[in-house]
Amino acid sequence: MLKQNPWRGLLAYKEPKDNDEYKYLFCGRDNATKELSNLIDSNLYVTLYGRTGIGKTSLLEAGVFPILRQQNYIPVVIRFSLIDFVGQNFADYVIESIEQQMERIEYNDNISFLDSTDINFLWEYFATRRFYIGEQQVYPIIVLDQFEENFTSHSVETSYFLEQLYSLISDNKIYPEGYHNETNFRVVISIREDDLFKLEDCIDKQNLVDFKFNRYRLLQLTETEAKEVISIPGNEFLPNNPENREKVIDEIIKIVKAGSNGNVSTLILSLVCNLLFEKSVAKKNLIYL
Repeated sequence: MLKQNPWRGLLAYKEPKDNDEYKYLFCGRDNATKELSNLIDSNLYVTLYGRTGIGKTSLLEAGVFPILRQQNYIPVVIRFSLIDFVGQNFADYVIESIEQQMERIEYNDNISFLDSTDINFLWEYFATRRFYIGEQQVYPIIVLDQFEENFTSHSVETSYFLEQLYSLISDNKIYPEGYHNETNFRVVISIREDDLFKLEDCIDKQNLVDFKFNRYRLLQLTETEAKEVISIPGNEFLPNNPENREKVIDEIIKIVKAGSNGNVSTLILSLVCNLLFEKSVAKKNLIYL
């Protein structure tokens, strides 16, 4: 019987679920996971950026989300470019997505709420609600993944939505009776580094200066991190002899660097490991080069 390939190849790593038949090990990003988790916990808004294929989605879903859930955060992942908007705007969809994951939301029925097209809609929404799963109060994280796509597919809507987000994180507000000033949310924008200038253009044109802070750049894997990606998930498929095992790992690193201008590419590394498994393990049960 062919064993499960422990590497995802071109696919992103996902947050493990209890009913998963196989749980992939997300390795090599311990430092980035801790740093980004702390940054999100400490700030209302964070921008994550990095090169195409470097693993931003994997870092969030398989690395950061499990840690933040332990602190009662609830990640709500949204890709607007995949949604067919009919009679809905971005803010509507964000709220709908949040409420689908909550068991109970407390709010004051006596408040006359703003329309979702109002610039302060998101701010008012969070300032008048508390979120619960069971008896535990939880805190939504609006995760806007692959945000660069929005500038092509929904440029006008994206610009206005950024203004609504900016109003949400602003601390220059007066809280009427029935409102609260708890920071019961977080916002994360994940964007390709090559397209970061598009976000910058919106920030500059609309004077959204606070969006320039709290950024995290995901870098390429170090050689030590790359070895973890190979050795930990692939432990049972590598040679038992330590010398042969190290030789195989070093050869994989050499292949990856040759295909990535001397750097360790996350994408190429996962792809190479995936292909080596398919070609070697399926026939011999161990990876040899």
